[in-house]
Amino acid sequence: MAPSARWASRRTALSQPACWRCLAVALVANAAIALAPQMGIRSAAIWILAGALPGVLTARIALRDEKSWLTWIVLAAGLGYAWLVGGMLVLSYLPLPLSRLPVLAAYDLVVVALLALQPDAGATVPRSWPPRGQLVAVGALVLVTVFLRVWNLGYSEFQGDEVKVMQKAAALVIGRDEALFVHKKGPGEILLITPAYAVSRLTTELAARLPFALASIVGALGIYAVGQRARSHRAGWWAFLLIALNGFFVAFARIVQYQSLVLLFGVTGVLCALRFATEARRSDLWLSALLLACGLLAHSDGAFAVVPAAWIILAAYWRQRTPLRAVVGGLAGPVLGAAILLALFYVPFTLHPHFDTAQDYILRRVGTPPYNNLEHFLSIGSVYNASYYLGLLALGLLGVIAARLSQLAGPRLTTRRWLPPAAFAVALVALTVRPDLLAVGEIDYLGLILAIPLVLALVAPGRSDAWRGMLCWFAVPFLVFGFGFGDPRTHIYTLFPGAALLLGMELDRLTAWRPRLARGVQALAGVTLLVSLAYLVIVFVSHTPEYRRTYPENRLRFFWVPYGDEMPTVGLFGFPYRAGWKAIGALYDEGVLEGHYATNEKTHVTSWYTRDRHRCESQPRYYFIARNVQDAKYVPMHEVEQDYDLVGRIWIGDEAKMAIYERRPATLAYRDYRVEEFAAAFDARMSGPYYATEFLAMDALEGRQHEVYYRLEEPIEFLGYSLDNATPCPGDAVTLTLYWRAAGPIAESYKVFTHIEDPGVVWAQMDHVPQCGTHHTTEWQDGEVLADTYTLILSPETPPGPHRLVVGMYPHDGSRRLAVFDAAGAHVGTEIHLQDVEVVASGE
Repeated sequence: MAPSARWASRRTALSQPACWRCLAVALVANAAIALAPQMGIRSAAIWILAGALPGVLTARIALRDEKSWLTWIVLAAGLGYAWLVGGMLVLSYLPLPLSRLPVLAAYDLVVVALLALQPDAGATVPRSWPPRGQLVAVGALVLVTVFLRVWNLGYSEFQGDEVKVMQKAAALVIGRDEALFVHKKGPGEILLITPAYAVSRLTTELAARLPFALASIVGALGIYAVGQRARSHRAGWWAFLLIALNGFFVAFARIVQYQSLVLLFGVTGVLCALRFATEARRSDLWLSALLLACGLLAHSDGAFAVVPAAWIILAAYWRQRTPLRAVVGGLAGPVLGAAILLALFYVPFTLHPHFDTAQDYILRRVGTPPYNNLEHFLSIGSVYNASYYLGLLALGLLGVIAARLSQLAGPRLTTRRWLPPAAFAVALVALTVRPDLLAVGEIDYLGLILAIPLVLALVAPGRSDAWRGMLCWFAVPFLVFGFGFGDPRTHIYTLFPGAALLLGMELDRLTAWRPRLARGVQALAGVTLLVSLAYLVIVFVSHTPEYRRTYPENRLRFFWVPYGDEMPTVGLFGFPYRAGWKAIGALYDEGVLEGHYATNEKTHVTSWYTRDRHRCESQPRYYFIARNVQDAKYVPMHEVEQDYDLVGRIWIGDEAKMAIYERRPATLAYRDYRVEEFAAAFDARMSGPYYATEFLAMDALEGRQHEVYYRLEEPIEFLGYSLDNATPCPGDAVTLTLYWRAAGPIAESYKVFTHIEDPGVVWAQMDHVPQCGTHHTTEWQDGEVLADTYTLILSPETPPGPHRLVVGMYPHDGSRRLAVFDAAGAHVGTEIHLQDVEVVASGE
C-alpha cells in the first residue's frame, strides 16, 4: 500500500466515533487527575486512563473478529489489567520518580499509540449479546458476584499481608525500586495499586481493594465465557455460579492480594487458547501468552492456568495434523514474548540478595513430599465455604471421575463398564475407613494412588480437548497442594476454576442425556448453593457481628464444620475486622499520644496506622489492647493493670474495640474516642507513601543520619545515630536510633542507657536490652550491624536550653558502665556524648 493510501486508511480509522470517544475519555481522565480534589475521583481516573482505555483499544485491535460482547468485554478487561501490571513494571525501572506527571505521561503515550494503531471500521465484525433469557441469567449472577465482593468493601482495616503490599507500593512510589525484590512472590499485586497511589499520593482501604474486587468479578464472568465456548451457555452458567459463590474468591476479592489477579489472567489466558483452538488465529496465541505471563507476574500460582491453555493449544495443533516445524514456528514468538515479560522481573529478582530468603521460605513450605493434606482441605475449605458447598463439589467431582472411568471398559451399559468406577468407589471407602492403608512410616502415598484415576479419566475416550484441559486445571493443583506441598494453606483456591468448569460441563451433558435426572440434580445443587450464599453473606459481607472474630460465640450451628469450636488460626484472610487504628494514628498526628507503645495486634498493621511510630514491648509508654485480634501478640495484662491507667477507649458503633493504657503517672485524662471522628482525617492527611522504609533496608546503616565511631571495652562498636527531633518541648517524645556492630563474640549481656541529662539530673531516659529487649548482646554475630531504637519522654519540668544526649552500656546488675574509646584508641570515659538537645518552651 502506498504511503498516501496508508495515511488515508489511518485517517479513516481515527475518524471512527469510538476513537473520538476514547480520546475524549482520556482528556477527561487527565483533567480529573490534575484538578479533582477528591482522592476517589483521581484514583478512578487513573484506572480508566492506565487500564480501561488501553484494554479497550488493544481489544479493538486484537479482537476484531470476536462476535460475543461478553467475551470481548472479559478479554478487554484482562488486557487492561495487563497494561496496569506490565506498564508499571516497566515504569518502575525507569530513572524517574513515580510521581503524577511521569505516570500520566507514560499512559497518555500508550493511549495515543494505541489510537494510532486502530483498525478501519470495516475490519471489525459485528458483535452480539446472548439471547435475552441467557443475558438475564448471566446478569443476575453478575449482580450476586458484585454484591458479595463489593458490599462493605472498605469496612475492614488493612490486615497483615495487605499492609506488606501497601508498604512496598508506598516504597515504590517514593523511588525504592528494590521494593519489588524483597517481596517473596510476584510483583503484580504491588504494581496494580501503584498507579493510583502514585497519582493521588493518598489511599484508603476501599480504593486499594477495589481493583482486586473488579478483577475477581471479571474473572468469574470469564469462567462463564470459557464454559460457554468450551461447551454451552448452561455449562458456563453453572461454572460461573460455582465460582461466584466460592468463599475463597469472595474473601480474596475483598483484600489487597494476588489471588484475584491469578483468577483473571488465568481465565482470560485459557479463553484465548480456546479461541485459537476454534479459529486458529495466531494473534490468540500472543494474547494467551501475554495474559498467562501476567498471571505468573502476580504469583507462581498462575502456572496452573498455563497447563490447560497449553493442552488446548497443542491438542488443536495435533488434531489439525500440523507439522512439528509449523508448531514450533507458531509458538516460538508468543512463548519468547512471554519469557521476555517474565524476565523483566524474575531475572533481577533471582539476582537480588533477598532471593535466598524467598527461596528458603518456599522450600520450607514445600518440605519433603509426599503428604496427605485432604484433612486440611476440608478444614480450611469449611472456614471459607459452607460445608454443603464443599460436599456438593466433592460428590460432583467423584461422579465426573467415576463416569469417565466407566468409558474405559466400553461404550455400552454393561456390567464390565461399571467395574472401573466400582473399584474406584471401593478404594475410596476403604481409604476413608482406614486412611493409614497407604502410609509407610510418616509418609502417605495416597496422592500417588489418586493420580491414577485422574490420569485414566484424562485419556479415556468420549470428551473434548477443552474438557480435558479443564480436568488438568483441576487435577494438577489438587495433586500438588493435596500431596506434594507441606504447607498449602489457602493455595487450594487454584483447583476451583477447573473444578467448576468440569461440573458445569457435566451438568450440561447430563441435561442432554437424562433430563429428568438432571432436573433433580440441579434442584439439589441450587438449594445447596442458596444456603452457601447465606453463609458467605454472614461470614464475609456482614460485620454485625464480625463472624470470624467472635467465633465460636456467634457460630452458625446450622453449618457443620470439622473443626468444632476451634477455628484454624492460619491462612485466614478477608474476614471483617476493624479495631479503630485510624483513631490511634490520628491521635499521634495531633500530638495527643507521644511515645512508644506495645499492643496485641500484628506489627505490620500497627506500623501502617501509626505511621511507624516506635513500637517496643519493653516498658512502653502506652498499651493499645484490641478486642478479638486474629493473630494476637502476647501482652502481660497483669503488668498493664498494675502499672498503667486506662485513659481511653476506641468505639466503633456501640462497641468498644480498643483500650488505651498509659504508664503511671498518666498525663491523659480518660476519654472515649469514636473512630468515625478520625477516619476522614487519617485518609486525607496520613495515608501517603512517605512514612517508613526500614522494612526494605538491606543495609542496617541505611537510615543513619550521623556517622561517628567509638569502641566499647567489649568487642562492641558504635557507628552512629539518628534523631527525629533535636528541638523538643518539655513533655515531648524524642526517638533516637543507635547503630551498633559486633566486632567479635560478646560474653555478657548488656543493657543500653540513653539519657537526656544535666549534671545530677536526668530529664529523659530509656534503658533496656537492645532492640526493645529482644536481642541480647550475647546473641550478636561477629560483624552483625544493628539499628536500635529508643523513645525518650522529656519530663514536663525540663527547663528550656541545651541538655546533653548521652548513651552507653552497662551489665544487668548496674554495677558499672563499659569504658568507651575513640577511633584512635584513647579512653574517653564511660558514655558517648552524641549532641546537645535544645529544649524549647511550649508554644515557641
